[in-house]
Parts: sequence; structure tokens; C-alpha cells
Amino acid sequence: MSDPASPNDPLKAAWLSQPVELTQMTAIDLARSSAGFERKVRRRNLMEYVAGGFAAAAFAAMGVFSHQNWTTRAGDVAIILGLAVMLWQLHRRGSPARTPAGGTTESLLG
Repeated sequence: MSDPASPNDPLKAAWLSQPVELTQMTAIDLARSSAGFERKVRRRNLMEYVAGGFAAAAFAAMGVFSHQNWTTRAGDVAIILGLAVMLWQLHRRGSPARTPAGGTTESLLG
């Protein structure tokens, strides 16, 4: 088998010789696609927030209502704190940026 970095690689040449389909998107298509992606991300985040809340409530209930020793309760607290950090990071890093209302094509693409 030839080296993939070699300029004489037949697989690389075949891949590079394929025709390229160019897709033209209007500003309306771009805004619609962006809004759909933002909805998906928000829905995913909401499901994660709800699941994290249920998990935190379950570990809090186990820590309060079950007869555990202090190390197990400390573990419950650590899990709840870890969930809080994870959900905060999801909100901070995983939330979509707001699309500017009434933005021009240049502002959406730039």
C-alpha cells in the first residue's frame, strides 16, 4: 500500500478528482437552518437540565432519608456538586449564541 501523504497516491488522486457540488444558500435559508439548529441545542440542553435535576434530587433524597454513614453521604454531596458543575458548564459552553434579530447577510456570515 502506498503512503497516503505521497502525491502519487491513487486513492488521494481519485478523491481529489471528484466533482464538487456547490450549494447556494440565501440569507433566509441560512437563518432558517440556524434557527433549527438552535432549537435542537436548546431541546437537548433542556433534557440534560431536567435529567440533572432528577439525579440531584435522587442523590439528595438518598443522603437525607436513607440510613447511611457519613462517607456515603459525602459521596452523595460530591455527586450533586459534580452535577451542578456539569450543568453550569453545559449552560456556559453548550448554549447556542443568539442570532441577531434583523441581521444582514454579512452579519450572519461574518
